[in-house]
Amino acid sequence: MENLFTPRSIRTHSGKYVNVFELTPDMFRIEDVIYSLAKEPRFGGHLNDEDLYDDERQYSVLQHVIHCVELTSEQNKFEILNHENGEAFLRDLAKPIKMEIKQYNEIEDKLLSDIAPIIGFKYPFNEEIHEVDKKMLQFEWDVFMLLKTPHPNTVPPSQKEYFDKHNKYYIMTKKEARTKFMK
Repeated sequence: MENLFTPRSIRTHSGKYVNVFELTPDMFRIEDVIYSLAKEPRFGGHLNDEDLYDDERQYSVLQHVIHCVELTSEQNKFEILNHENGEAFLRDLAKPIKMEIKQYNEIEDKLLSDIAPIIGFKYPFNEEIHEVDKKMLQFEWDVFMLLKTPHPNTVPPSQKEYFDKHNKYYIMTKKEARTKFMK
């Protein structure tokens, strides 16, 4: 029988129970990360992107990750692809809240430290990972929150190409984001 209150654990989409405080390799499935991040909206779901999505589309953490990959050097693509893995289990808190909850940062750091050797990425992340993440944050803020024209050096190539053809930015469906992440 499944237990609703498994201590220190969450039940994932695949049915695995993940102890986010003491993760072991048998608990982790990348499919759970992809599934969760595709459903997790950026900025706590408070984006002004109604004209860009319908019931199937929202700008998700997974789409953020996919766009970060486009702006990252070849040697850091695997790390940037995994830089939000902790949020699949802890959720994406808005930065001002996250910065006030010190224990959250410690838990996220420990979780990423546990995930890194399981799938083989380098952690802690290097400066390029942090810079690309900030660049994408600026793009998302400008485009989806303030509805402004973004600074040119923050626009991922696929978004520039889509914008040039359609005069708007593209929001993937959850399924499109999951498929693109796996490529």
